[in-house]
Amino acid sequence: MRCSRSVLLACRLIPISIGFVLGGSVYARSMTESEKKSSIARAKKEIERDHCVEAMLDLAGVAKSGGPEADTANFYIAQCQDKLGDYALSYETASRINPRSLPTNQGATLKALIERLSTVPEPKPWSISAVAGSLTFSGDQNLKDGYFYDLMASYNTASTSVTVDYEPASIKLVDGSDYSQTQMLIVAEQRFIDAIGVKLGYRTQSSSASTLSGAYNIIAGARWFHDMTQVGMTYAMSKYPKYYPANLDVNQITGNFSTAFGNAFDWGLLGLDLKYHNIAPQMTFSKSKYPNVTAFKSAYTSTEIGLRYTLSPISLALSTWSGEQVFAVLGDGLVVWSNSTVHKGGQKLSLDYFYETSATIGLFYAKDSLENTSTNSTASVTALGLNGTFFF
Repeated sequence: MRCSRSVLLACRLIPISIGFVLGGSVYARSMTESEKKSSIARAKKEIERDHCVEAMLDLAGVAKSGGPEADTANFYIAQCQDKLGDYALSYETASRINPRSLPTNQGATLKALIERLSTVPEPKPWSISAVAGSLTFSGDQNLKDGYFYDLMASYNTASTSVTVDYEPASIKLVDGSDYSQTQMLIVAEQRFIDAIGVKLGYRTQSSSASTLSGAYNIIAGARWFHDMTQVGMTYAMSKYPKYYPANLDVNQITGNFSTAFGNAFDWGLLGLDLKYHNIAPQMTFSKSKYPNVTAFKSAYTSTEIGLRYTLSPISLALSTWSGEQVFAVLGDGLVVWSNSTVHKGGQKLSLDYFYETSATIGLFYAKDSLENTSTNSTASVTALGLNGTFFF
């Protein structure tokens, strides 16, 4: 399991930094033995709470001081770098330690760490993904069933990510006709000082329905990272210039919080995701001129909670959401429901298998409850699919 990249720059900077303000003292001068012991004691407590960045900050001055205490500090720093996913730097730090200056148990741990990390390959920045699945509508007065497939290419480094996506979909209608649409998406994110990420995206859609033809979405967002936790907000502006009976603009704000618990190499890693969506459709038309058209509400809100448990090479995820969504932009534009049907809650389950750092393969199942805005009739849609990713 490869951990989040959100703290890798901090991992790289901490061991070579000089003059940090640690515990109220600036370690640009020589540290006393008492200060070294205090820093190591504080760091051990931070590590017990899985606060690796804080621990490495406490240990930075000791690691530069030389002597047995420096080896002890670097021992803990190497373990933290390993937990945070920077295996190359963890190996480099561990290799500089004199094992004879450590207690027997720590020396054995250091040896095992070096042996394991010496076989860990560097993360691969490029990936190609393919997704294929089916859609089944139950109780819907217009939609019957359909299929979709998705081809995606991504480039990811510690500071930059770019994703390009192509997804055609086709849905058979109850009257026997077919509806088709094709989306093209590009999303890029740049991370600064590895604590802040800024994201921009653009999605365009072609459709066999004249009212949805020419639709597009613009996505902008920002995230803040700290250890295994991140907090972010995304804004999506959706334009439907040919919508009936008037141009439709949809503004969406999504707030998200995610964190992870546990050790990926021992009993597994547990991740928690929370999201809040606020969707505001805006369409102005004459009610007297179009009496049969149902106006949208001023806002549709929903909340989502997801759990993911990973014990390499298996990862299992479950999510559920409640509230209302219409014309929602989800997953940074990877999923967009371009119709007036209101989604009213759902669940998703996925299972993925990781083959070392070369590939993943997975299955997913999702189901949403639906409501037709004009007839108030209820229905549901089920998605079932297979996905695979190859890294190189």
